[in-house]
Amino acid sequence: MRAQPETIPISREQLAVEVKGIYAGLVMVEAKCVNIDNQKAADLQETLTPEQWQALIALHRTLLYEHHDFLMATQHPAATPALRGLATKYCMPARMWKHGIHAFLEVLRHRRPQSQEYMLSFIYLAYQMMALLLETVPGFTDTWTECLGDLARYRMAIEEDKESHAAWGDVARSWYQMASDRHPAVGRLYHHLGILQRPSLCKLYYYSRSLTSVIPFYNARESLTTLCAPILKDDQALKNGSHSAEAMSICFHARVFEGKSEELIIRDGSVALELLNKQPSIKIASYGVHLVITSIAALFSFGAPENHYRQMFDNALNYQIHVNRFDSPTPQNYVFGRFLDISRAIRPFPFVTDFLYTVINTVVRRQPSKLDIQDLLPSLHISLAWLSAIHTLRSRFQPNDPLLDTITHLIDDTRLDWSAVAEFLNATAAIYPITSRIELFARQGMFPTGGKPLNEDYSIRGLVWAQWYFSAEWFAGMEDDDGSRALDDTEKKTARAERTIWLGLRMARQHGCFLRYDESTKRFSAASTTSTVTVKTETTLSSRASSTSPRASTRSSLGSDFVLVSQPSSPPAGLTYANVAAGTTSNTTSGRRTLNTAPAKLQVKREHSSQSKVSKRCSDACVKVKLEEGMEVN
Repeated sequence: MRAQPETIPISREQLAVEVKGIYAGLVMVEAKCVNIDNQKAADLQETLTPEQWQALIALHRTLLYEHHDFLMATQHPAATPALRGLATKYCMPARMWKHGIHAFLEVLRHRRPQSQEYMLSFIYLAYQMMALLLETVPGFTDTWTECLGDLARYRMAIEEDKESHAAWGDVARSWYQMASDRHPAVGRLYHHLGILQRPSLCKLYYYSRSLTSVIPFYNARESLTTLCAPILKDDQALKNGSHSAEAMSICFHARVFEGKSEELIIRDGSVALELLNKQPSIKIASYGVHLVITSIAALFSFGAPENHYRQMFDNALNYQIHVNRFDSPTPQNYVFGRFLDISRAIRPFPFVTDFLYTVINTVVRRQPSKLDIQDLLPSLHISLAWLSAIHTLRSRFQPNDPLLDTITHLIDDTRLDWSAVAEFLNATAAIYPITSRIELFARQGMFPTGGKPLNEDYSIRGLVWAQWYFSAEWFAGMEDDDGSRALDDTEKKTARAERTIWLGLRMARQHGCFLRYDESTKRFSAASTTSTVTVKTETTLSSRASSTSPRASTRSSLGSDFVLVSQPSSPPAGLTYANVAAGTTSNTTSGRRTLNTAPAKLQVKREHSSQSKVSKRCSDACVKVKLEEGMEVN
C-alpha cells in the first residue's frame, strides 16, 4: 500500500495568521482590479492590445484565486466560529462577483467584437470557479447558483449560433430556477427568468411575478417599461396581433402599465376578451395561467408600494412574522389599518378588475367536455386560489379596522358568474367524484396533502397573495427538478380537479355568500342575489369605473359545515363586454340600474429603484469595505 504524504496539523493561531495574510493579498489585488476596471469603463474608445487583454485576465484570475484560498481557509475544520463568519462579515462572495467578475465582464462586453474571444475565455474561467465553489463551499450555495445563472446568461448573450444560444439560455434558466426554488419569495430571481424569455405573455408574467413577490424587485418596472414601450409604438405589430387573444392581452396590460389612455385600454381589453371567448380550450391552456396571474398583478398596480392590495397583504404578512417570532396570539383589538395611510393608497383601476373577472367568466361559461375541463382547470384553479386569498385576508381584519370597508369593496364578487362557476365545478365532479377525504379537508380548513405539487403551484409560489395557500411542507424535497415537474400525468390531473373542488368547498363553507354546496347531492349551486348583482356579473371594464353599489349580504345563519343559500336567476341577455364598454345596453336590460360609465382618472405612480441592475447579493454598505484596512480575526 502506497504511503500517504505526511500532513502537518495547523493550530487555530496559525490558521488565523494565514487568513490575515491571504486577506491582505486579496485586498491589494482587488484594489488594482477596481482601479483598472474603472479606468477602462470610463474610456471605451481605448483600443487594447492582446498583451493587455491577457494581463487583465491574469489579474482578475489572481483575484478569483485569492478569494478561493480565503474561503477555503475560513472553512477549514480547525477554524473557529469567528473565522468561519469572516466571509459573511466582509461580504466576500458579493465582492468576488462585483470586483472579480462582473465589472470586468462589462469592460469586455462594451468592447465587443474585438474582445469576443477574451470574453469567452474569462466566462469559462469564472464559470469553472463558481462550479468549484458550489461543491467546496456549500455555505454560499445561493450566491454561487445565481452567479452561475448570470454567467450562463452572459454566455448566451454573446453567442451567435442559434442552437448554442438556446442551449446556454436553458443552462441559465436551470440555475435561476434552482435558486428560486430555494428562495421562492425573492422577486429578483423571477426577473432573471423573465429576461431569458422572448417578448411574450410569459415574459410579462415573470416581470409581474417579480413585482408581486413577497420580496419585490422594483427594478423589474424598468424592464417592464422596456418591454411595453415598443409594443405600443409599433403599429404594425399591433395590427398583426389584433387576431390573437394572447397578443391583445399583452397590449391591454402594457397600456394599463403605461396608464395613458383609458379609451385605448378599454378597446384593447375588449378585443382581447372577444378573441379569448372564440379560442379553443386547448389554446387557452397554453397561456391561461400566465394570463390570470398577470391580470392579478395588474390589480397590484404592477408593484406600486402604495397599492391597496399590496399594503394590506404586506401588513398582514408583517404581523404574521411578528406573531411567529414572539410566539404570541393575535390580540383581539389589533387593527391592520392603523399603520397604513389609506388616503395615499392606490386603488386598482375598475377596468383592470373587470378584465380579470371577465376572463374567469369566459373560462367557466364554456360547455366543457372532459378534455376542455382538463385544459381549463389550471386557470380556474389559480382564479379560485386568488378569490380564496382575498377572502382569507378579509377574515384577518377586525370589525373596527378602517381597511375592512376598503377590502370588502375591492372583493365585490358580484361581478362573477357564480352560477357558471358552480356548473363548471359540478361538471368537474362528474368526472372526478367528490370524495369524503376532500370534504374533510375543506371542513377542517386544511390544505389537501399527498401527491406532488402541480405545475401551476410553482407559478404562484412566493407571490404575496399566495402566502397562506400552501401547507408549510408542500414543496419539501422538490428543490431539484428532474424534468418531471412539467409532466402533467393522470395523477396530477386528478389532483388538480380535487384541489379545484376543495377550493370551491372551502369558499362555500367559509365565504359562502355566492356559492353553496349540498352535501347530500354533492352538487354546487350559486346564491340568490338582487337583480343589480345579476347585472354586475356581466359588467366589464369601463362600466365599473365608478360603481359603488354595496355588497349584498346573504350569509346563512345555519350552523352547518357548508353555508346553504338559494339558487340565483339566470344572467341577463344582451349585456355584453362590448356594449357595456361603449356605455350602451340592449332593451333586455331596461328597468335595471343605469350603469355608470364615467371614466376613472388614471393615476399611476411610477416607482423606480435606484439600485443597480446588477444582482444584489449584499448591501452596498457591506460591499464598500475600505480596501486598505486589515481584517479583524478575533
